[in-house]
Amino acid sequence: MTSSTSPNHSAHSANQRAASPSWRIVLMSVLAVVLATVLAACTSIPTSGPVGTYAPEDKDGNEHSYTFDVPGPSPGDSPETIVRGFLAAGVSAQDDWAVARSFLTAERSPQWNPTKEVIVTDSTPSVNRSEEGQGTLVAKPRVLRTVDAYGVQNENPNPQTRTLEFELLKENGEWRISRAPDGVVVESQMFQRAYESVTLAFYNPQLTAVVPDVRWFARRQGMATAVVTALLHGPAPYLEGSVSSAFPKDAGLARPTVPVQDGLAQVDVPEEVVSSADDRQRSLMMRQLDLSLSEVPSVQKVSMSVDQQELKVSADAERNPPVVEPQVSDKLVGLQNDLLVRANESGNRLVDVQSTLGPGLSSPAMQPGSDVVYAVLAAQKTRLLSVDGSTGSYRELQTGPVMTAPSMDGFGWVWTSDADGVVAYDSASGKSARMDLDLKPNSTVTSVRVSPDGARLAFTLTDAEGERLLVSGIQRSKSDRPTGLAKPLKVKTTSKPTRVQWIGASDLVVYKPDPKSRVDVEQVSLLGETKMWRQPLLGMTHLTVGAGQDAVYAENADGVYQRTSNGWKQVRRDDHELSYAG
Repeated sequence: MTSSTSPNHSAHSANQRAASPSWRIVLMSVLAVVLATVLAACTSIPTSGPVGTYAPEDKDGNEHSYTFDVPGPSPGDSPETIVRGFLAAGVSAQDDWAVARSFLTAERSPQWNPTKEVIVTDSTPSVNRSEEGQGTLVAKPRVLRTVDAYGVQNENPNPQTRTLEFELLKENGEWRISRAPDGVVVESQMFQRAYESVTLAFYNPQLTAVVPDVRWFARRQGMATAVVTALLHGPAPYLEGSVSSAFPKDAGLARPTVPVQDGLAQVDVPEEVVSSADDRQRSLMMRQLDLSLSEVPSVQKVSMSVDQQELKVSADAERNPPVVEPQVSDKLVGLQNDLLVRANESGNRLVDVQSTLGPGLSSPAMQPGSDVVYAVLAAQKTRLLSVDGSTGSYRELQTGPVMTAPSMDGFGWVWTSDADGVVAYDSASGKSARMDLDLKPNSTVTSVRVSPDGARLAFTLTDAEGERLLVSGIQRSKSDRPTGLAKPLKVKTTSKPTRVQWIGASDLVVYKPDPKSRVDVEQVSLLGETKMWRQPLLGMTHLTVGAGQDAVYAENADGVYQRTSNGWKQVRRDDHELSYAG
């Protein structure tokens, strides 16, 4: 089926993807990590575990896989040896886990589903006989995290032991596994080599921005199929109800695989997937596929077809696509002598308010995309105010318990947290929407921040498990009113943060203010990578992050500092508690 002309709009090239700088940066970062890992693996000879080699794509851009030399069963192997061999072979995905299947009976081998779940453990689990008899064995891996069938990774802050049961019988005189749980067990170090992160592309409900959804897939032939299948299945649970897809719910492929030949990934969908879609929606489908497959090494361009007939869209349909990575605003708001000011390099401009906002102002915020709508705490963080700079009026949104620094989304909702959890207020009407987070007893949300795309909320939480970072999709009504938060994603950090800021679509910075000690700032990626910024700042109490390294300001008792390539430099300013819009 075709709707218009333009032969170049159906197969998107690598050059077109290069027009999306954030996706290219993410891709290069991932490839750099992969390369570094492979090189590190080549510098020493492992004393245990499978040996991995990487076969680069050939000149035709066809699929290859990261291979591991793992042994299959040997004659006379004991039941324990067979189970240990099967577990070790889970890292080797080539030929659809052929080595692991060789440890199974002829009946169980084709039934076993290795992609149902990946259990990532910190050490090789021991294998012991069960009390049920000679033919039953158990392995007890310590679960650091899991990856489901669609590549969704779930961190386990408190690793626990999982019991896996195996039944064996003799087949042609040799022990083979007749019952084994679906999925594989992979040691953490090997997981980094055998699996690759891929960022699926969804959209915010307004179709103005791309929202990244990081997944993990085995490096193997068929990786493109796994990526497209996951994309069509829908977003990860932590984005459920907060992002949209151009593809209809429960969409599928017309044929079971996505072949990659000469670098071209050919995605064929049934006619019902596109039958009710206009040219614009079809263009959005193609863009989702193009962005999601851009990180698969063998894919250089993408073609979408309907029952193997190439789908084309008009050039008009591809104009003004959703922004791949909305930038954190470059506009600053701050405080000066208990007055609200717009701050810039050339000086401050007082926000005109008809009457005083009261003493003890703190934590100013500004609505993204607006120069005139603000929020600020007053009376030692017990009053939350919204300010309309165009009229000079303000509204009291809440008064009572101490609240955390507000964050504003592009729809004018002011987000904060109090003793009862996370709550959002409409800056114009004062209406509130309290979020149900299903928190554990004695949990405290210590900071909140809305993502630049408006689809996600990052927040830090302190509970019995300590200080943690979580990200949850913001669910909204058709009028963009917040209605709830999706099940939070636990984001791994090495520090114990109580403050969070977005620094990009997939990156955040976290820290824990301390007026007396050096404060580390940790940059955390949803890809699972973390790094500490250079030169911790002594006594840092406040931090705001914009777009770019120079757009970072911190504060301690001595004044305001700006981040540089080497650390921090003090800058002469007469304002404080600077905050970028958002």
